[in-house]
Amino acid sequence: MTEAPATFSERSHVALPKIGRVGLLLTWCVALTYIFDANQGVNGLSLPGEEILRPYLRQNVPQGWGFFTKSPRDEDFYFYRAEGNQFVEVTIGPAGRADQFFGLDRHSRAQGIEAGLIFESTEKLKWANCTQVLSDCLKPSPSGSLVRVQNKLPNPTLCGHLAVEMRKPVPWAWAKAGTTSSSQDRRVKQFFVKC
Repeated sequence: MTEAPATFSERSHVALPKIGRVGLLLTWCVALTYIFDANQGVNGLSLPGEEILRPYLRQNVPQGWGFFTKSPRDEDFYFYRAEGNQFVEVTIGPAGRADQFFGLDRHSRAQGIEAGLIFESTEKLKWANCTQVLSDCLKPSPSGSLVRVQNKLPNPTLCGHLAVEMRKPVPWAWAKAGTTSSSQDRRVKQFFVKC
């Protein structure tokens, strides 16, 4: 009797021994670590031979990680609406909070676009530096003396006599030092948004 030829699944194939698979995995892990580290700025990781490999890796394997997020050192903006003699915060966000359904509610992201349009309309308006408590820097002024801008969005969240505060976040390393937003330098300006 003649035997039928073996099918592909029945054929023996060359398998990489277990030690070879582990070695290959470790090689890739080391290579990716060097690539990642070479494309970072100054950091706490120091790898052997890094200074020799860094220019080569940056030129041949450029990995720009900056597109994933904005800089954590960028100024944040906070909007306040004048109500009587005081200003009340009307900024929605950040999107990751529970009341924003951990990012599923898009109102906070839409307000960022709305804020950008308002910033564009008020870019010629001068910022006032504020090194005091925010309530000392923001005093409601007569709405007739304010620059007026139009908010043309269909569902606006920023309307009326507004103030915007720009400030850098407190670095996490200073969190236990007692530095609060009231002791930070900030910039503020006021305007009237018609909806």
